[in-house]
Amino acid sequence: MRRPPTLLILPLVTASLLATDPAFSQPAPSPVPQVSLSASLAPRIAEIEAMLPEKPQTFAPSFDNRAPWEKLAADTEFRDSSFKRADYLLPQPIPEVTDAQWDEAIRTKDRKVEKVLDMRRNRLAVFMLSEGMQNQGKYIPAILKEIEAICGERSWVFPAHQSFTGSNDLGSAMTSWSLATAIGMLGDRMPEALRQTVKENIYRRVISPYLEQSRDASLKKDWWRTNENNWNAVVHAGIVGSALTTVDSRAERAEVLALAISETPFYLGGFAADGYSHEGMGYWKYGFGHFILMAETVYSATNGKIDLLKDPVARKLAEFPLRFDVAEGIYPAFGDCQLYEQQPTWIYNILSSRFGIGLPTKRSLILDGTFYNFLYAWGVNLGLAAESAASQPEPRPLRDWFENNQVLVARTAPGVTPSLGVAMKGGNNGIAHSHNDLGQFVVALNGKLILADPGMMDVGGQIYGPNRYDSAINNSYGHSVPVVGGKLQGNGPAFGAHVVDKSFSDKVDSVTLSLRGGYNLFAINELTRRLELDREAGKITVTDHMTADKPVAFGTGLSTYGEAKEESPGVWLVTQDGQTLRITISAGGTPFTVKFEQLKDKSRFGQVKRLGIELTEPSADATITTVITPAS
Repeated sequence: MRRPPTLLILPLVTASLLATDPAFSQPAPSPVPQVSLSASLAPRIAEIEAMLPEKPQTFAPSFDNRAPWEKLAADTEFRDSSFKRADYLLPQPIPEVTDAQWDEAIRTKDRKVEKVLDMRRNRLAVFMLSEGMQNQGKYIPAILKEIEAICGERSWVFPAHQSFTGSNDLGSAMTSWSLATAIGMLGDRMPEALRQTVKENIYRRVISPYLEQSRDASLKKDWWRTNENNWNAVVHAGIVGSALTTVDSRAERAEVLALAISETPFYLGGFAADGYSHEGMGYWKYGFGHFILMAETVYSATNGKIDLLKDPVARKLAEFPLRFDVAEGIYPAFGDCQLYEQQPTWIYNILSSRFGIGLPTKRSLILDGTFYNFLYAWGVNLGLAAESAASQPEPRPLRDWFENNQVLVARTAPGVTPSLGVAMKGGNNGIAHSHNDLGQFVVALNGKLILADPGMMDVGGQIYGPNRYDSAINNSYGHSVPVVGGKLQGNGPAFGAHVVDKSFSDKVDSVTLSLRGGYNLFAINELTRRLELDREAGKITVTDHMTADKPVAFGTGLSTYGEAKEESPGVWLVTQDGQTLRITISAGGTPFTVKFEQLKDKSRFGQVKRLGIELTEPSADATITTVITPAS
């Protein structure tokens, strides 16, 4: 992970020492003038300016360019459903947001207003896509009204973000690029006055603040500009795409692009050398997907002279979906992720074409749900319609080990039935969007996720607030990890795991993690979890071992969205989506209890359930073993 240079902390010098210093009485040297980021990049800006066209250009096919729209309409199921949705929305009023609702959302960080704003952008996308395929002018009046309403919004920055971000955020960047794309798609169908209104709003709300921060060294820059998480990629992509499409000044377009190129390496630098996306598959899709959209737009705008995907980290990130699935299209929902992420086949197709990676995809012009409301994503993908072809998926390896992040993904051999897939994570509890889940593991059987991660909690509640870890969806109780001395895992980077041992072969994969550092319990001497996939025996064994200075309560749990029932003492069956795992529990002869409960907290997928295992008496030396096998 790339880090900024460490700052040396110098000791304070006392006044008496300063008084004896001959330099103390001399006039203070003049401060070194601060150089703005734009000024420091002047040579690069001039170089990029020569690469760009005289006028801004659209990267989305206009409605007059019929070939890509007819290709999209060739999917009759998508076309018909789009028309049906558009016709349903046509007589509906544009959703309204009052000033009082804005103020309340800013104060409470409630996301309800965002849902209304999202509905507006969904309406715009539905009308635009339907008009592009139908091309009869039916939806143009509704499109223009929707654009006018969005331009009239109090702010494009999400209310919940206004207390901690500056001029731009995810909302402003995505909104501006979508409206910029609408200009290109509509062409002469958009009245000139509205076109100028859109361009003025984009420049005033988004482009100008970004440039002002960059030109004035005394101004504080938005935090996301040099941050490692998905905001960096998403917001930069929106600003770059908007500028390249709407800013008349070629010099300013070059300036925006040079600035973004200087700051997006912070995003790529947030990924470890092992290529793991610590924000999970959902944020890989969202963040890296926007990086890809920006890269393709920049590549086109500079006639291939600037290729952001040449970065070796980008090449490594492109392989992540191949390496992270426990079964085809099934990814562990570690952290704030959806339990089942819709496959971004359009992203896979771009990456397969650019890198020759055999990702599981066939050519598709239809975007997944994450990107549906983003007109710019439709525009870039439709613009690439004739440029890329599908590739054959590569066979899955038996395992993928992400060394830097302590994540194992192991699978039975291709074609073996029943098929097992398992993933376990270590790391620390201070990663962006992480849960307190050291040692968490998930198990898939025959392509179905049976033992699952809770994933992201339901929107509403304290998803990112100070009470975030009061919820079992986010704290360790809702995860398949130990509970020691009645205590859950701690939150923050100080609470981490480390690898004690690992062994990989075609027959058996195993990893042992020390989880001792995840709990604020000084009496605990040792706490380890060993996970083993035995491919020949067709079983997964998880062994939790604890020693302490004195007897303490000890237990563990298994999280699922399925149903569990006791088959016999110590043997439980867990069923989900028609597949059943047998869980055989032992504690070395020590008595234990098993409780199956439904947690009160909900995730986005539904109600999480927990199979809790607990020793009946405190112990200073305890082992709980669960053997997981397919139930015939």
